[in-house]
Amino acid sequence: MRLTEDDIETAAERARESLAQSSRSPVLLTEADLPAVDAALAEASRFRDALPDEIHEGFVRDFGCYVLEIGRRAHGGRYAWLEASDEPVLIVGEPTRHIAIATWSKLRGRLDGDNADSVAFLYRGFVEQVLHAPAGVPTIFV
Repeated sequence: MRLTEDDIETAAERARESLAQSSRSPVLLTEADLPAVDAALAEASRFRDALPDEIHEGFVRDFGCYVLEIGRRAHGGRYAWLEASDEPVLIVGEPTRHIAIATWSKLRGRLDGDNADSVAFLYRGFVEQVLHAPAGVPTIFV
């Protein structure tokens, strides 16, 4: 199911509310929130076998959109659909550059218990490219 920009913003807001409830502190949709996202996914991964698939995919969708929305608010850009993995992608830097980030596969890995799938690490790599990539070199982070 393709998501619209409104769908992505709504999913990001659901994730923000979930983080705010669990942390009992303000969550502002900024890069500073990403360690809390990693922690929430690590905690949820402990219960992965008990999670119905629709709940699992809801986590992936909502928190994946949360990371995309952090990027859009910080760096602008537009959303598109990545057919290869059937997920939204944020594209920034156009027309001179094409830096994109897709998050769902990383979120699935993290939620499935792979601690190497750090959302904060993925996002930092994306930001480095946004800030320093040369023109004309398309890059995608997944």
